[in-house]
Amino acid sequence: MEGEHEVEPVRIRIELSGPGDVGEDTRDLCAWLRRTLNSREHASVRLLPDPTGGADPTDGAAADARTEADGAAYGPVEGIDLALGHGFAALNLAMSYASWRAARPTSPAVTLTGRHGSVTVHDGSAEDIRRIVTALEGNAATGGGHRP
Repeated sequence: MEGEHEVEPVRIRIELSGPGDVGEDTRDLCAWLRRTLNSREHASVRLLPDPTGGADPTDGAAADARTEADGAAYGPVEGIDLALGHGFAALNLAMSYASWRAARPTSPAVTLTGRHGSVTVHDGSAEDIRRIVTALEGNAATGGGHRP
């Protein structure tokens, strides 16, 4: 319509860290978010290929990751890129994360970075859900914080 402007999508980057196969956990979380967020609202969820191909960036042997048409990497991944459209609620993303975490309790730490800052969460608790919503809505200072 005339007079209306297109709303920029909310962009969020998600990275996993810790012991174990972080790449496999990242792929699993990406698939989970695709199922849960796409069914609720307009969202683009894609894997970010590791530009080094998983190689040591100092050894000059970086490999290209193979990609599908939608950008999902088969090779090493760096993280997840979310572009969430109009009507996005931070609580939807927080609840999707918590349900994924409940299905995979040994998964690594997850860092979500949006325009208002970053938050690192560890277990999908009510406190982690609150911290995600607060960080993504920009209501308070965020930070890594460690939960035992």
